[in-house]
Amino acid sequence: MGLPMYQPTNLAVLFDLDGTLLDSTGDLADAANAARVALGLARLDDSQVECHVGHGLLALLEGAIPEVSPEERASAREHFIAHYETHLLVRSRPYPGVVSMFKGLRGRRLGLVTNKPSYFTLPILDRLGWSALFQAVVCGDTLPVRKPSPEPVLHGCALLGAPPSQTVFVGDTVVDQEAALAAGCPFICVGWGRARLGTGHVVKALDELPAFISTHLEGGSR
Repeated sequence: MGLPMYQPTNLAVLFDLDGTLLDSTGDLADAANAARVALGLARLDDSQVECHVGHGLLALLEGAIPEVSPEERASAREHFIAHYETHLLVRSRPYPGVVSMFKGLRGRRLGLVTNKPSYFTLPILDRLGWSALFQAVVCGDTLPVRKPSPEPVLHGCALLGAPPSQTVFVGDTVVDQEAALAAGCPFICVGWGRARLGTGHVVKALDELPAFISTHLEGGSR
C-alpha cells in the first residue's frame, strides 16, 4: 500500500544527521585519530576534526589527515572505518530536545539526508531506535553525488512523496543550506550550527522545531 495523498498544509521534514540530530564529533575525532596514530601522526583535538564533518568520509579524511599521500590516505580510510564501525555511539549523543521534537512532529512525513555512508548511518539509526521514525533515508552512498548537490535532497522529497517547496530541511552546515536551497526547500538551521545566517531560519533548540514550523511556515495551521 502506498503512502496516503500528501497534504500541502502538512509540511514534510528532512533532517541532516551529524551536527543536527546527533553530536558525533567525539567518535569521529577518535576514529580520525586512530587513523592518524596508525600512520605515525600526532592526535588532533576534537575541534580540529569537527570543522571537517558534514562533507562525507573522503572530505573528513582529507581535512583531518592532509599531510599524507593518496596511498597513505587509502590506508587511513581503512583504519578509520575499522575503528568507527565498532565505536559508533561511544561518545556520540543526541542533541537535547530530540525526543520531544519527534513527539511534536508525529503525523508528518520525516526523512534523513546525510553525507554519512549507509554502513555507518543505518546501524546508528537502529541502535538509537530511530529507524522507524523516518520514511526516507538518503545516505552519502545512496546516489553518485552528495550534498551540497541538491540531488540527495530531491531524492528524499521524492521518497516522501512531497514537493520540495512543501518540505523543510533542517541542518547545521553551509553544505546542508546550499543543498536545501538549491533543491527549493525551506531551510532551518539549528542554533549551534555553522550555516550562514541571513538565508533560512534558525531554531535555538530542537524541541522548538514543531511549533516553529507550525507558526512560521504554516501560519499556525497545526
